[in-house]
Amino acid sequence: MQDTTFDFRQRLQQPFTWLAIVGLLLAAIHLALGWQADSPSLLGTSLLSWVAVAVLLRDRAQLPPLQSGPLASFMGASMLTFTVFVGMSVGSHSVLLLAPLGLGLGFALLACNFRGLWQFWPELSVLAAIGVPQIAIPAVVDMRIHTAQFTHFVLYHLGFEVVREGIYLNLPRGVVEVNLACSGLDIMAQLFGLSLIYAFMFGLNRQQGILTSIVAVAIAFVVNGIRAVLMSVLFNSGNIAAFDYWHTGDGSLVFSAIGVACFGCYCYFYQSPDTAEELVFEAEADIEFNEDEN
Repeated sequence: MQDTTFDFRQRLQQPFTWLAIVGLLLAAIHLALGWQADSPSLLGTSLLSWVAVAVLLRDRAQLPPLQSGPLASFMGASMLTFTVFVGMSVGSHSVLLLAPLGLGLGFALLACNFRGLWQFWPELSVLAAIGVPQIAIPAVVDMRIHTAQFTHFVLYHLGFEVVREGIYLNLPRGVVEVNLACSGLDIMAQLFGLSLIYAFMFGLNRQQGILTSIVAVAIAFVVNGIRAVLMSVLFNSGNIAAFDYWHTGDGSLVFSAIGVACFGCYCYFYQSPDTAEELVFEAEADIEFNEDEN
């Protein structure tokens, strides 16, 4: 009979076990801060991303060796301390978006030296996708303009009298402003992160991964655009209660769930790594069956 106590003590003597415990504590701290911030979308995306990182580390055929030097260890510990301190003292939405990347980099530096960071690039990419797109994209592209253009296009072809001026939509009963919260950055970042998780966990090649990310962002943009159209119609009809529900209430989470469901359908039916092999196998089987009948 195997001595489980002895095995447990051996595991505790392994440095990577303590690093894993530290990683779990850091993830728990970030999720707790997200819970206090009352941001369901951030909390859900963060929880899924942390679980995906844990699965990616667990499924490695060979974990990276612990070869962290004094400088890398010092910088890793400093980055972890600074990120936790800023997250707990400031707790702003932007800090919580970037905190997972800071925690991941600090953890990676504790586990390996600077040259070994590439070993953790899948996990770091997943953690970066939580918040980096929402911080970086507004500095490069004004998604409010594109969302307003999409909303104007749909409303015009639905027969509404609408005139667009930048991010403003002039309707017969008022003016609708497409602000940053309505631009769809949240759902686009969420689906982009899901596309990375799917690509890394199912071993997609580079072309498949890029295509999956493009499709994810496109689905998010269209779904959020439909939400903007719905809110514009409700505002023009004077139904302010329904407008507020889809704008700031639980209705916004419904469209997020719709986007995730659409992306899941895409992954299941069109981008599954085994789909092509199954189709080829079925085609070959049909050919052989027809030849046997003839």
